[in-house]
Amino acid sequence: MKSLYLENSKPNYAMKKLSMLLVFVASYITSFGQTDGTSKTDIQKDFLRKSKNQRTTGFVLLGIGTAVGVAGALIVDNSTNDQNPTGIIAQAGAGGTVAVVGSLVALTSVPFFISAGSNKKKANRMSAGISFEKFMGERVSATYLNYYPALTARLSF
Repeated sequence: MKSLYLENSKPNYAMKKLSMLLVFVASYITSFGQTDGTSKTDIQKDFLRKSKNQRTTGFVLLGIGTAVGVAGALIVDNSTNDQNPTGIIAQAGAGGTVAVVGSLVALTSVPFFISAGSNKKKANRMSAGISFEKFMGERVSATYLNYYPALTARLSF
């Protein structure tokens, strides 16, 4: 009995190595490392943020341009109804200038809407996941399709 007890009490080095390896892998997986900030979700969030900011800028420019254009048109309209002939020409010229500037500001919003849509499309086209890819194989003079799992990441610029 004494010899069996001594044989079983010897350390099992393979088990110790395996447990140390598992501890190392677990600590490696859960540890935090430095990141460069360019993960897929960061890039996607950046594109969505840009899209939202550009869309907001487009709406602000469109609203301000429309308001200034309408105000300029009203100034021109009111200048033709005035009974004071000395200020009519100056007032109409100023109203026309304000209306043109307002129209140009409203037209400036168009590129912002276009780039906002482009950035939103880029963010939506980005994807990562698991897919099944086709692989052509040959088996006894017959070609057949095999599907293999694959990790995919797609970035579009």
